[in-house]
Amino acid sequence: MNKLIPLILLFFAVNIYSQKEANFWYFGENTGLDFSTNPPTIKRGSLSTDEGSASISDSNGVLQFYTDGSIVFDRTGAIMDNGTGLLGDSSSAQSAIIVPKPKDPNIYYVFTVGNQLNGNNGNGVMFSTVDMTLNGGLGAITSKNNALNNSENAREKITSVRGDACNTFWVITADRNNFYTYLINKDGVQNAAITTAHNNSLNNLRGYLKISPDGKTLVNASASSGTYIFDFNAASGEITNGGRINGITNGGYGAEFSRNGKKLYLSTGTYSQIIPGSGGTRNPPEYASITQFNLESRNIADINASAALIYETFTGYRGALQLASNGKIYYARSRTSWLGVINSPEKEAAEINFVQDGLSLSGQITTEGLPPFIQSFFLEIEIKDEDTNSVVNNQDLQFCNGQNKTIRPAEVQGININYEWTFDDGTTKREISSSATITDLILNDIEESDAGTYNLKITLEDDCGNNTEFNGTFSVKVFEAANATQPEDIIFCDTDNDGFNTFDLQTNELKDKILTGLDTSKFEILYFDAADVLLPNPYTNPVPFSSQTIRAKVQNIRAPDACYAFTSFKLIVTGLPVPETPSDYAFCDNTSVGSDTDGFVNDFILESKDLEILGTLDANQYNVSYHTSENGAQTNASLDVIDKTSNYENAIVNTQPIYVRVENVDNTACFDASKAFKIIVNALPVVAPFAELLQCDDDLDRVSTINLTEAEISVSTNYLNETFTYFETEADAILGTPQVIDKLRYPVNRTATAWVRTISPENCYRISKIILEVEAAADVDYYKNFPSVCDDFLEKDGTDGPLNSDTDGITNFDFSQANTDILAFFPPALQPDLEISFYETKEDRTAVINAIADISNYRNIGYPSNVIKQTIYFKIINKNNNNCNGSGELYLKTDPVPIANQTADIELCDSANDGDGANGIAQSFDLESQTSIILGTQNSADYTVTYHLSKTDANSGNDPQASLFTNTIRDLQTIYVRVTDNNTGCFTDHNSFDLIVNPIPIANFVPDIEICDDNSDGSARNGFSQTINLEAQTNGILGTQDPTINSVTYHHSLLEAQNGSNVLGTPYSNTIPNKETIYIRIYNSLTMCANDISNFQVIVNPEPTFTAVSNLSYCDNNTDGDDANGIIQNIDLESQIPILLGATQDPDDYNVSFHISQADADTGNLPIASPYTNTNSIEKIHVRIQNKATSCVSNTATFDIIVNALPNFMVTAAQILCLNDTPKNIYVENPEAIYSYVWNDASGNEISTEDNLNITTGGSYTVTATTTNGTNCSRTETIVITESNPAILVPSFITIIDEGNNIGSEDNLSIVIDVINNDLGPGDYQFALRNEDQNTTTSYQDEPLFENLEGAIYTIIVNDKNGCAPDATLQVSVLQFPKFFTPNGDGRNDTYIVKGANKTFYPNSSINIFNRYGKLVAQIPIDGQGWDGTYNGKKLSSDDYWYNITLTPADNTKQIINKKGNFSLLRK
Repeated sequence: MNKLIPLILLFFAVNIYSQKEANFWYFGENTGLDFSTNPPTIKRGSLSTDEGSASISDSNGVLQFYTDGSIVFDRTGAIMDNGTGLLGDSSSAQSAIIVPKPKDPNIYYVFTVGNQLNGNNGNGVMFSTVDMTLNGGLGAITSKNNALNNSENAREKITSVRGDACNTFWVITADRNNFYTYLINKDGVQNAAITTAHNNSLNNLRGYLKISPDGKTLVNASASSGTYIFDFNAASGEITNGGRINGITNGGYGAEFSRNGKKLYLSTGTYSQIIPGSGGTRNPPEYASITQFNLESRNIADINASAALIYETFTGYRGALQLASNGKIYYARSRTSWLGVINSPEKEAAEINFVQDGLSLSGQITTEGLPPFIQSFFLEIEIKDEDTNSVVNNQDLQFCNGQNKTIRPAEVQGININYEWTFDDGTTKREISSSATITDLILNDIEESDAGTYNLKITLEDDCGNNTEFNGTFSVKVFEAANATQPEDIIFCDTDNDGFNTFDLQTNELKDKILTGLDTSKFEILYFDAADVLLPNPYTNPVPFSSQTIRAKVQNIRAPDACYAFTSFKLIVTGLPVPETPSDYAFCDNTSVGSDTDGFVNDFILESKDLEILGTLDANQYNVSYHTSENGAQTNASLDVIDKTSNYENAIVNTQPIYVRVENVDNTACFDASKAFKIIVNALPVVAPFAELLQCDDDLDRVSTINLTEAEISVSTNYLNETFTYFETEADAILGTPQVIDKLRYPVNRTATAWVRTISPENCYRISKIILEVEAAADVDYYKNFPSVCDDFLEKDGTDGPLNSDTDGITNFDFSQANTDILAFFPPALQPDLEISFYETKEDRTAVINAIADISNYRNIGYPSNVIKQTIYFKIINKNNNNCNGSGELYLKTDPVPIANQTADIELCDSANDGDGANGIAQSFDLESQTSIILGTQNSADYTVTYHLSKTDANSGNDPQASLFTNTIRDLQTIYVRVTDNNTGCFTDHNSFDLIVNPIPIANFVPDIEICDDNSDGSARNGFSQTINLEAQTNGILGTQDPTINSVTYHHSLLEAQNGSNVLGTPYSNTIPNKETIYIRIYNSLTMCANDISNFQVIVNPEPTFTAVSNLSYCDNNTDGDDANGIIQNIDLESQIPILLGATQDPDDYNVSFHISQADADTGNLPIASPYTNTNSIEKIHVRIQNKATSCVSNTATFDIIVNALPNFMVTAAQILCLNDTPKNIYVENPEAIYSYVWNDASGNEISTEDNLNITTGGSYTVTATTTNGTNCSRTETIVITESNPAILVPSFITIIDEGNNIGSEDNLSIVIDVINNDLGPGDYQFALRNEDQNTTTSYQDEPLFENLEGAIYTIIVNDKNGCAPDATLQVSVLQFPKFFTPNGDGRNDTYIVKGANKTFYPNSSINIFNRYGKLVAQIPIDGQGWDGTYNGKKLSSDDYWYNITLTPADNTKQIINKKGNFSLLRK
């Protein structure tokens, strides 16, 4: 078989001993455990102890006996023969320990320890001897309470371990000052102590003494006196190198070592016993704890430094710690039904897996103690998984399909070694191998069929000549193997650029890649960082913009620590670049390629744009590339890319787009390609190579200044879109510096030259030459005032907009007549050569700048003329010589318009004057009432105000409206106002107001108010109510009208409603019974319009009447299975309805419902159904009566439901009548009150009215109790009487099979009581047998058969299980003629005697003994001590002897017994 084995649990055997000796534990209050199963089986024992106990099993794990230190119980739980009176104290921490006698499987020594509370009067340490060959293998104590020398002051503690010498044990105990060590070997207890002073002067000895399983370390826990650790020499029994263990609150109590002896556990806490002198009060739970210490270093400082608290509670008691055969340490959680469990004691504190409620005792109680054992029982042979080098002892292993495993036990010492491996799959058990050489279990290509239990048995003869057996067992589970496929790295481009991202590591996409087909219901993935720290999900990278290796563990969910596989990938977070938008990159056309007019250059170095594009981005982290296509930039850094470090020639004439890609150097997928710019080749301006300026000097000296800018129009036809700079020389123009100081006033003496750069908007330029010449000229006198113009209602720039104003003094003027007037000053022939320009300032005229463009439509922006007239400056220029010019001025004036003040709207309520009160038309709008407001302080004689239906009419003055005015548009109509200045004719027309016709409020129809008379005036039926809510109608009356501006009032009459007087309040009391009319007024507070023509009725209906009813009274019943809970299920509520309604109200006209609370009766909620089940023995029921027609309700009627209790008493339902003890009195027990009683027999005959009854026969009897408090409630109980009697036992019922019937001694001696053919009586009987010779009694049994007896006088005991006394007894004789005797003075078989014979049974007897030669050597009286093997006082030698015995029975019906035979005398 090519398979793999999970775990081997080996039980280490010392000599012929193994861990099986510790299979059974008995402790606490009748609590036991059987460790031959996993988990341990709960047992029930006979001992009950506050602390100490001990137990022992044989090497096969069969329980032998157990003790609390004072009583020894055999395996059946009965007290062992001679098993009482041991001097141990069950209140000692360790009241006893049991040690087998080496080389003798039948002898055990019970060492017992006294309690320190007894002080120096205690019993010290004693030992007693148990012989398991006695009492049919149940054992008996043959020697009791032998004192161990020197240990008279020892208290509380004892331990034992195997010695280094063959077939030896050490027993160790202690008192306040010393340790005492005793050797046990094949000769028994060597009662000479090895005394070692610990010099600790321990005042408090309470606590455990334990030694490590390897016999090297001893720990002494002594409560408040401290805990100490020592070295132990298993060869000499010496104890050395003591040191105190610190850091334990309250001092140590329990102590235990891990199997390998490398970990020590100490427990502490408060005691759980009854407080002395408290009258039975138990000490309350307080502090308890367990601490682990590491013993790998024997330095006491290191040990104390290693202290690790593994358990702590403030509601517990102290408890023992005990290592078990399964390698776990159990903790006694006193006064609970749980043991704590340290599952892995060899591990460090964080990994021991301590479970507080580790093992349930199924309700049985543990106290402070657990049974100690010889610590060597728990040594183990180390077994390892060769692949992992891990120890697998006592583990449950999990393996995966396809694995190969080798399991190897440690080397053992001895001869005739054999290794036997077996396998059990739960159905079939088979042998794998049995060999002296094949030690390992090898499992290859593991499959599911390999799951099951494996066992190893090693047999050998050890160095001491003992046959030794090692046993191991483990179970294997096989699971599907895991595999992990490496996924691609996860590279995340961080869009918010904080460097962090939260990753979902459990996405289906990622799991599918890693699991590659594995079933997700069977496998899961865990993720770890490089330090193997489990990562949460979702997971956020801890370092911004980082690359992190993630380890993915694929594990079988059911076997995560066995079937798993690892892979890894990287999580990379890179920054998303956010580049700046670059400016366009431009050059002026030049001759680097072709001509300077072809639109191509070879001067673009794109790398120069990098820093502008990157902005604040790190140039080392991001790469910038430039592309000729958007697709190239979006795709990658190589497609359509331009070499940015070399001169680049544009591929498209004049303008070409360049697409930018900025990508993270760590993640090329993390890029931005949203930016682009243009490379531009700007055209050079087109200019004339030279221009000429001629200046006319007005003072005739031909020295003047010339405005060089006048040449711009001659240099370039595009001069309005270009700029110009001026220079004195051509060299300066080429260099671009220095420019002329004042280009507007360039000095010229007769002639001069200047140079000009014509610069395009793109800053490209060409150079031209300016030729300058100064001539002479004269001015013209012209000072005309043009007619004034009305201020217009426009914005300053003449547009119609929100800033319109007719008071800003700005309007449009036409002074084009000035051209004709000015030219008239010159001869007609000259006029065609003259050009006149007009300016708003002298400076502009002098500089010939900012000329007025259109004098026929000039707007005086910036120069208001409503207060002071405006001067216009003009210049006359000779077209042939623009330097010759003249000047003059003219004047403009603005007239103001009237002021029209804004007025309020005119509002009227709609009226019915035109026959319609809802058409939005009113006939009485007084328009003229607005005039005085519009004019304000202006003199009405100077102005005319007119009103118009449109803005157009107001502007033109057409169709003025008269007052009184009827609106022509319903609800709202705008009236436009025109105010005209009677003197200037200027007017304003941009004011208006609205005529508003407000509707009167609408009174919606509402139903009448119909209410029920509410008894608020003392009567619910007089038609009056003081709680009428008129306001409840308001919402219905208003409908959708806004209640914040529309108010509703209520009135007695129509006149009061019209006047709004005598408003009725809420709640309202009607003044006319039953029905009254209420009038409504609705008033709108915004429009002040009212509606007062609506009304409704108020109707008051009476409420129903009711007649008071009596309460409903019942007796409790058993319908719900409980006749004492005050609950019944059949309460007829509806029976009350006819009474409640009375004779005048028809039930068909009313709904009557019943309720638990008044609140429910008020609302009608939660009516209860009939029949009704109450919840309390007395309940008040509230009644709601509702008139079906008016819905008026009466809800004040009530009545009570009363469920009266049945008589409360007890009887003993099943009783025994012993026929030998009549009459029997049966009676009512614990009656709660005074009741009347009636007793009846099974036939129903009344036989008594007392509370008790004397009976003489069995059967069923009933007693009925009835209350006497007027409720007449009754309860009946039944008592069943079973007849019984002590048994009848006579000799004729008995059959005895013994050697008096001539059978051999090897045959079965037995006693049988014939219960089939003989009637022992009506009882239920059980049987026991007392051996009168040995004073032992068997436990009771149901079978009337006793087998495998030895010869003796026996008393048969028949006990009635029903308790009828006395027991029937009968003494019988079972004869046995021994085959040997051993007169060696050991107290066993020292004489030869006929067993089971005495004078009572055989008053006449003859017992003669002969040697092999027929010589009579002894005659034995039947009641004597037997023959002691001497003849005339001389010891006879070992030999065979013959007997001739005659026994004459006292019962003359029996035959005389004649018996001849032989036996052996053996001397040892």
